[in-house]
Amino acid sequence: MRLIKKTIAECLRSRVRESADRVALEADGQSYTWRDLDTLSDYMVGRMHSCGIQKGTHVGIWSTNSPNWVIVFLALSKLGAVPVLLNTCYSTEELAKVLRYAEAEFVYYGEGYKKLVYEDMVAHLSTQLEGVVKRWIYIGRDTSRKWMTEKSFVFAERMKKATKEIGGYIRKVSPEDTAAILFTSGTTAMPKGVMLSHYSMVNNALEICGHMGWTAEDKMLIAVPMFHCFGLTASLLAGIQTGCSMHTIEYYKTMTVLQVIQKHRCTVLNGVPSMFLAVIRNPKHKDFDLGSLRNGIIAGSPVTEEDYYRIREEIPGLKLHISYGQTETSPCVSISDVEDSDQDCACSAGKVIRHCEVRILDSGGRQLSAGEDGEICVRGYQVMQGYYSFRRKPAR
Repeated sequence: MRLIKKTIAECLRSRVRESADRVALEADGQSYTWRDLDTLSDYMVGRMHSCGIQKGTHVGIWSTNSPNWVIVFLALSKLGAVPVLLNTCYSTEELAKVLRYAEAEFVYYGEGYKKLVYEDMVAHLSTQLEGVVKRWIYIGRDTSRKWMTEKSFVFAERMKKATKEIGGYIRKVSPEDTAAILFTSGTTAMPKGVMLSHYSMVNNALEICGHMGWTAEDKMLIAVPMFHCFGLTASLLAGIQTGCSMHTIEYYKTMTVLQVIQKHRCTVLNGVPSMFLAVIRNPKHKDFDLGSLRNGIIAGSPVTEEDYYRIREEIPGLKLHISYGQTETSPCVSISDVEDSDQDCACSAGKVIRHCEVRILDSGGRQLSAGEDGEICVRGYQVMQGYYSFRRKPAR
């Protein structure tokens, strides 16, 4: 695979030229073609620009998976603004810290997550973060249906023909520009904001698609959160690269996953090990036809050889590819190939991807031999630009 110099917006425009009227995204019974996503994100660019969002502006997205999330993310990518992707589980205090840290001037927020009601939290945060966040913008469940009205499309088409501003915005964005700030898990300290470029994520998505053998005929169920690299690079951006249809659910629920796979005949399912284990441990999973599934990535935490084979036995058609990565590497560092045997897939994290170098070093920087424990060090195009605050503060 050769590395390409394209931004996310340029990849979307290429996809629209090839697949304009094919279904790109489906959620809650509403379908969107690639042309729809392009037009709606154009419409959002106009609204964003009118309220002061421009190239380089940091903008939070705080929502479960939804068409609105995707449209806002694509619009920000076209404008050259920097999406700050926020964990749906954040408490009020955690969100306040992260928004200050990331210097987010605008926040697009959804309805909530499980028992969290974002509207109530925003009412508190808008006072607490006065002078930091200029505006909170609601993108709840019905918002995209409003955007799908004829008025929205007429406005977007008129804007494109009259001003051609959107093409100008897209041309000003460089593949080396920061495409998003994503946060580490924060298990040992406050979450760190990882800056990833368009170049790193676009090419990592392409590499993943090549190893997985995904095509435009695939139907991908996105059940992992898009505020993580797994959901963003390995799912949404991979979908743009292949032109496959993407079927999103707000967040993982076993019964919802089973229902969507059966209804839409999904062929690809990515997830963490606990997600796949929850599916096969649910006694009702045998009541659903999962025969359309052909492969998926299993990553995010270790999976034992025993569990791998248990999943394969319960869902025979689903070949799982174990991958190793982290937010700081866009995320994929290694992944098994579509041709690899079950034994190779079950007992390894695959092969190191192309254009990437991995070494195992000790604390003194000495390269170690096979079988020795050390630190995994990665060098390649997909490595982050840095942690946001660290770049802005003078070295000490």
